[in-house]
Amino acid sequence: MKKFLSIIILLIVFLLNTPFAQAKTKAFQYTAKDGFNITGTIYTPPMPPGKKVPVVILLHAIGSNKNDWKGLPDLICAKGYACLAIDQRGHGQSIYTAKLKQRSWMYFTNSDYAKYPQDIVCAVDALKATQSKTIDTNRIILVGNNIGANAAVIAAAKLNKKAPIVKSIVLISPRLTIKTLFIPIEMVNFGPHPVLIFDNKNVKLGVQHAMEIKKYAQGNCIVKLLNANGMGASLYRNTPSIKTDTLNWIVQVFKSN
Repeated sequence: MKKFLSIIILLIVFLLNTPFAQAKTKAFQYTAKDGFNITGTIYTPPMPPGKKVPVVILLHAIGSNKNDWKGLPDLICAKGYACLAIDQRGHGQSIYTAKLKQRSWMYFTNSDYAKYPQDIVCAVDALKATQSKTIDTNRIILVGNNIGANAAVIAAAKLNKKAPIVKSIVLISPRLTIKTLFIPIEMVNFGPHPVLIFDNKNVKLGVQHAMEIKKYAQGNCIVKLLNANGMGASLYRNTPSIKTDTLNWIVQVFKSN
């Protein structure tokens, strides 16, 4: 009987430490600074009680939503990290104002998009308030696509003003400015932390902007120019290597931080 129980315990431990262990998912909701209702999904890996894990926050491209990451959250959890995929305001389920009026990104002005970075800061505050027992909010990586990339840079600079809690940013199809989200100065303000940039080498503008953004990075910055199709959300969907390279980068960063 004791031998049988030992085998069961070993099997449970094995399953909890393999990629086959199922991530726990639940809805994540919070209120932005202006009262806008932001939603997302939080993924947490199976882990012993009392243990805290780092978190990766995923920020989709314009016109996209939190479901477009196509399995990346589960892969992140399989490595032992938490993941928060957000519907940015005006997208997915994040379409309700403080007065519960619907608003879509298709009718946004630049002043609406300018709130994206602060929405990310509020997401981290909400994680601190509600997930402090399981998530280490002093160890964060932001992964952004298109406008999500530009918002990630600005949010990372804001979040790191008091302490370097954002350890790295991963940017897919960033631009020097998108909807007035101008990032060169914020890349400097982000500090000496590693940055990974993906873009399509067949899109001249994308190559120019990626290389220009790299000049402002204060830490190690790697630019991967891919022989691919599309930009932003389509670049990610059409290029499986982005998912693999992003996952490897996340593991490398968290191992050294």
